[in-house]
Amino acid sequence: MHWAGLAGRVRRRFREDRLSLVASSLTFTTLLALVPLITIMLTVVSAFPMFEEWSIAFKRFLLTTLVPESAGKVISIYMLQFSSNANKLTAIGLVILAATAISLMMTIEAAFNGIWHVQRHRPLTVRLTTYWAVLTAGPVVVGAGLSITAALTGMAVGATRGLPVVAAAISELVPLTLSVLSFAALYLTVPNRQVQRVHALTGGVVAGLGFEGVRLGLATYVKLFPTFKLVYGAFASLPLFLVSLHLTWLVVLLGAVVAAELGSAED
Repeated sequence: MHWAGLAGRVRRRFREDRLSLVASSLTFTTLLALVPLITIMLTVVSAFPMFEEWSIAFKRFLLTTLVPESAGKVISIYMLQFSSNANKLTAIGLVILAATAISLMMTIEAAFNGIWHVQRHRPLTVRLTTYWAVLTAGPVVVGAGLSITAALTGMAVGATRGLPVVAAAISELVPLTLSVLSFAALYLTVPNRQVQRVHALTGGVVAGLGFEGVRLGLATYVKLFPTFKLVYGAFASLPLFLVSLHLTWLVVLLGAVVAAELGSAED
């Protein structure tokens, strides 16, 4: 498909499917379910001492990439505090906590199936089993991947220490590559239909570049326009967090639409 034609189809799909409203819905659901999601993940990881290093890597990932640096530290620290307090909940409270986290994953799957025009959903038992596997095993896999990637990146940067330009390029490209692969895996596995790898990877590239652009753009905005903090004061982190979530979901949906339109052009 010609890229100009693809851009036109993506723009039309965004307007016809009202994906900006879908992004708003996902932002609200994420806001409610993020603390339960993090609580379950960190509880599972902390239950196994042999995964302590991976747990630290996963927590560092949350603190550095969850939201822009200007608001990420405040929001993420509070979330970790909320998660530690949630350990005191009763069994009924934990069930409600898990249900809230699973509702976010169901909403994401429904949004992706809508983008790919999937009429038939997976059986409920399969969906719940998959969600629980992601909640329990996901942090371990992410933490292991981050630890291995950090070690390999450190070796590569150390080997190119005499070439600062190359070392800087490696440091910048590794997070971008991880983002691209993560989004591509999302587009490949979440919809209840077969998605070609090249289409998922193309959508992952679009979403990965957009995600990094959102992070850099918000960080630049905060630096260039300090009046934002002057107006909101101590509450400046909250609107930044909400704007970041909304823009991130727009980027994720954009990559999904690109992948879906590439597939529909070959059907």
